[in-house]
Amino acid sequence: MAVSIPEELRAFGITSKEFVEKKRGLAKSAETEVNDNDVIWELFQDLTKKALSYEMLQMLFWNMAIFKDKLGQNSFEYQQKSHKSRLLDLEQKGKTKVKINATGCSASCRKLHNLVLPLEKALQNLPVPNPKCEATLYSANTWCTSIYLVAKESEKESPKLPLAVENVPELPPLVKSINNNASDSGDETAERHSEQTEDNTMGWAIATLTLCLGLGLLFFSPWAGGLLVAWSIPFFPPLMLRLRRSLPFLKHRWERWSLLGIGFLLALLLLLLTQLADREINNSSTKSAIPPYEVLLIEDQSSSTRSRLRV
Repeated sequence: MAVSIPEELRAFGITSKEFVEKKRGLAKSAETEVNDNDVIWELFQDLTKKALSYEMLQMLFWNMAIFKDKLGQNSFEYQQKSHKSRLLDLEQKGKTKVKINATGCSASCRKLHNLVLPLEKALQNLPVPNPKCEATLYSANTWCTSIYLVAKESEKESPKLPLAVENVPELPPLVKSINNNASDSGDETAERHSEQTEDNTMGWAIATLTLCLGLGLLFFSPWAGGLLVAWSIPFFPPLMLRLRRSLPFLKHRWERWSLLGIGFLLALLLLLLTQLADREINNSSTKSAIPPYEVLLIEDQSSSTRSRLRV
C-alpha cells in the first residue's frame, strides 16, 4: 500500500518504498510500533548526514522546521540551522558581508531591517532568526521570516550590531562529493604519473651515463670497462621494469641506485688492479731488457800495451 509522504520530504526524492523500509528497520530495533512522524523525522536526519553542500542543508533544515511547526512543536533550532547553512554557503562563495531583510516580519524584526554586518559576525551572533520574533506559521511557536541577503561591497557596516543569541547550533559535516573524490584521485594519479616520469627520465640518464663511462674505460682497462658496460644494461628502464616485477628489493629507488653504485666501485677496483698489474709488468720488462753478463777478458787492441775487454 502506498504511503503518503509529506511534501517537505517528497521534495528530496524520498519514495514510499524507502519510507516502508525505514519504518520496518525502526520497528525491528525498537521492537514496538513506530509512529509515521518518527519515521519521517528519521528520514530527514538521514538526509542531513548525506548532504553534499550547505545549500542542501539549508533547504533540509528549513523543511524540517516546517514539519515540526506543523506538528505544533518548537522549530526555532532548525530555523537557526537553516540560516547558518545559508551563511556558510555564502562564505564558501567568497561573500564577506550580509544585510538583514525583515520585510513582512514582526515589529521586533523590523528593528533589524537593512542592518549590514560582516558575514563572520553574522555566523558568530546569528541574529536571524530573531528569538524575539512574534511571527507565526502553522502553530503558536515563533516563525521568523527575516532572511540574510548579500550586501554590496559599497554598503557600509552598521555601527550598532545586534547582540549574539544564547545558543548557536552546530551543523553536521558535509559529505565529500563523488566529484571531489574523483578530483582528489585524479590529483593523486597525476602526481604518481609525474613521479614515474621523473624516475623514468633519471633512469635513462644514469644508465646511459654509466654505459658511456664503461665504453671510455675500455681504453684504460678492458675488464673494468666491460664490467661497467654490462652492469649498466639492466638499469635501462625497460629492463629494470621487468626486474622490479621479479625482484621486490628493486622497487625502491635508493636500492636501485645503491646497486648501481656497487657496480661503479667494482669497476674502479678492477681499474686499480689492472693499473697495478700493468705497472708490475712494465717494471719486470725494464729489468729484463739487458741480459745478465760476465766480464771474461779486458783487452785494448788499439795498442799492444792497452788491455782488451771480452764479454
